[in-house]
Amino acid sequence: MPRSPESIAPRAASSCPAIALVSDDTDWHARALLKAFDALGARAQVAALQDCRFDSAGPGGLRLPGFDAGLPDAVLVRTMSGTARGLSNIASTNR
Repeated sequence: MPRSPESIAPRAASSCPAIALVSDDTDWHARALLKAFDALGARAQVAALQDCRFDSAGPGGLRLPGFDAGLPDAVLVRTMSGTARGLSNIASTNR
């Protein structure tokens, strides 16, 4: 399925890719992943599941912390404790 142009965060052709790292906390492993993404030229941002929101008015229908201009180029889901609770919190805040 082709990507929808309006769901992609606008960025200059020379800028680095943006990655959301979904993680419960910024432990040693998350920090190592952030460092590795940086070494590869990507801008990575940790996002907790409870801070993510559905947003039907926004680009792509999601709102992720640290990506106010749109969606990241990729999302790596590392850890999410209380997943069912986190997803229900996201859904309930958008009614």
